[in-house]
Amino acid sequence: MNHLRRILFLCSVVLCALTAMADCALPVAVADTEGANAPSDTVQWRRVYKWGKVRRMKDVTPLNVQRNWLFGAGYGAIYDSYLSPLDYGGPSASVGMQNERNARWNDRVTSLARFDLSGTYATNPGGNGHFYDGQLDVGFGWVYNWERRYYHRRRLTLGLGGMADFSGGGTYSTRNGNNPAQGRAAFSISPVLRTRYYFEGPRGLRLHYVPKEHKLQSGVFSNCSGGCYMWRPWSVQAQLELPLVGVMFSPQYGQSYYELFSLGQYDHNVRLTYPGNAPSARLQAALHVPVSLNTDFVVGYRGEALQSHVNGLRRHSWQNGVVIGFTRYLNL
Repeated sequence: MNHLRRILFLCSVVLCALTAMADCALPVAVADTEGANAPSDTVQWRRVYKWGKVRRMKDVTPLNVQRNWLFGAGYGAIYDSYLSPLDYGGPSASVGMQNERNARWNDRVTSLARFDLSGTYATNPGGNGHFYDGQLDVGFGWVYNWERRYYHRRRLTLGLGGMADFSGGGTYSTRNGNNPAQGRAAFSISPVLRTRYYFEGPRGLRLHYVPKEHKLQSGVFSNCSGGCYMWRPWSVQAQLELPLVGVMFSPQYGQSYYELFSLGQYDHNVRLTYPGNAPSARLQAALHVPVSLNTDFVVGYRGEALQSHVNGLRRHSWQNGVVIGFTRYLNL
């Protein structure tokens, strides 16, 4: 009889523990929300069936702005025949922000606005000369998106569009006395190819519990009766830019900046650029890991190859590095 009581006591303890875990743990049986609350690009809402009751999100407002902040570090290789016949290389760092907003006139169109600030400290092979290089890029554009859905959820998105890019910067050489620096200014129009693949990450990092009567500052929802769960997918995103046509400033071979600006001796210093004389590309790929209701942790790769051969001068700047940052999803 005592053994039977002990067994019943242990069974009751286990049952109580399982009940408590079920109240706190993530739900198992879920069904997708349809209609007006269909999943958006970055946030997936689901009904949660738990203990015979239906708990669902109310008054869902889609998040229409994605703001990415990325900080990078890597290696840069620079060659500038105006300053030196040698290749220079060294550590580089960058900081950038890209703002993405769904267009009001077409929900398949995304407007892009970004800036990137980068710097490189490069050394020649002999170790007796250095380059201090810096560049600022500002771009604006639009992308048209195609998407593939799976059970009302976005699984794959492809985007094609264009971007206008303004860039400026300069390189300073510690070895030159007559012409120690080279300035740069350029404008280009680039086709943009983007893709984003969504997938389910570990269960504990893709479902977030929202307590009753909780209201986000971003305006995602106004009320959640009885508590709700939000499903956030992981994703991998890549973006490729290929400058197609533009213009750039460049002095002539052997022309000093004193002759150009002080004496006013202009000599075709603004030239047309195209892939034949300025083959360039920018690539960025990143993994987005959701860490809260409207924030992702981002880690990825950033590569850049900027090259030109105009007015008898050659230059290239190759950048490769790792980027780490975060993404905020807002309703503005």
